Amino acid sequence: EKTAFIILVSGCSFNHKDDIKVINPPLGFPDYACDGNLSIPGTFLVSINHDQNHYLADFTDSCKLIWLYPDTNSDKQILQNTHFPLETYHKSEKNDLFYCFMNIKVDNTRFTYAKLTIFDKNGTSKDVFYTHQNNRLPLDPHDAIVFDFDHYIIATSSTVDKDDDIQHSYIQEVKDGEILWEFDSGSYPHLINERYTNGDNQLSLGQTEGDYMHFNSFAIDPSDNNLLVSYRNQSAIMKINRTNGELMWKLGGIHSDFKINQDCIFYYQHSISMKNNVLLLLNNGQFNQYSKIMEIRIDEKRKTMELVNEVQLPYYISNYGEVLKLSNGNYLVQRGQGISLDDICGFDEIDYQTGDIIFSMDFPLATSYSLDFIPK
Repeated sequence: EKTAFIILVSGCSFNHKDDIKVINPPLGFPDYACDGNLSIPGTFLVSINHDQNHYLADFTDSCKLIWLYPDTNSDKQILQNTHFPLETYHKSEKNDLFYCFMNIKVDNTRFTYAKLTIFDKNGTSKDVFYTHQNNRLPLDPHDAIVFDFDHYIIATSSTVDKDDDIQHSYIQEVKDGEILWEFDSGSYPHLINERYTNGDNQLSLGQTEGDYMHFNSFAIDPSDNNLLVSYRNQSAIMKINRTNGELMWKLGGIHSDFKINQDCIFYYQHSISMKNNVLLLLNNGQFNQYSKIMEIRIDEKRKTMELVNEVQLPYYISNYGEVLKLSNGNYLVQRGQGISLDDICGFDEIDYQTGDIIFSMDFPLATSYSLDFIPK
C-alpha cells in the first residue's frame, strides 16, 4: 500500500449561497482539474497532504475552492508538521467535527498504525487510542465512526496481544470513556481458515496466517443500528451486534451464512453502506482484473441475496476505492489504486445505467481513500 499524498474525504455541511465566496489557493497548493458537469449541485471536501503541507479544502461541484483549513493566515498546526504515510480524513456524525488518523510507527510489522485525532474548525482536538486488556494500542487507520468527541467506534489489527504472526481484528465502541462492547476475531478461530490467500497481500498471507481479516470499512445498518464491517481478506461483509460485540452473520466469502447467487459474488471489496436492506459496495474484483459497483438486496431472515444493480467500471481498482450513491441513482466513485491509476487520483460520477463517466475531479501523483458529497 503506497504513501498517500492527496485524499478525498467525507464532506461537511455548509450554508450554500448563490454568492458563495471563492478563495485563491496558497502557494504550493497542488494543481487540480474538472472534466464535465456533475449532475447534482453540492460540495466536496478534500484532504491534501502535499510537499509537507496539510489542508482540508472544500470545493463546489464546479471545482471552485471556497474553504480551506487551516487558511493561509492561520496559526493552527493540527494538520501541519505531521508525517504519516497513510492518512484518512472524515466527517463525524455532527457536522462541526472532523477526524483524521496520524501515523504511529510500530516495529516488526508491515502495517500502518495510527492515533485518531478528533477536531473541529477551531482546532480543538482530542487524541484517541484503542484500549485492550489495559493496553493502550494504536489504531487501524482504515476507518472509524465518530458520533461526537466522546463517542466513537474504532478498530485495531493487533500483533501485540499473543504473537506476531496473526493479525486479529478488534473493534470497540467507546462512550464517555466506557467501552460499551468489543469484538475479537480471535474468538472465531474458523475465520483464519476462511481467508483468501491469492490476492495482492502476499506479504501477510504467505507463510503465516497473517492478516486473515484486513478490515477496511464500517457502516451502521439503519434497520437495526448494528455494525456492518468489510473484511477484505475474507471477501466478506460481517455484522457485529452493538450490544454485546458478537458476530451475527457473515455475507460472502468462504462459508457464507447467506446463500450466494453467482451474480452476487464479490472479492476484496471496499466501501460498504446499507439503505432499505440494499447493500452498496465496491467489488475490487482481483481475479479477473475488473472492478464493479454492486447493489445487493439482503434478506436476513431467509439468508438470501439478490443483485439489484451492477456497473462495471472502465478501470480496475486493485486497492482502496469508495462508492456513494447520489439521489438520481448515479454513483460517485473514488478511484483508489490500480495499474492505470497510479499517476492520477480523484473521483468520477458514473451513470448507473450505462457506466459512462459524466464528471471527474482529478489530482496529480496521489492515492485517494475516502469520499463524500453534500448536495446543495
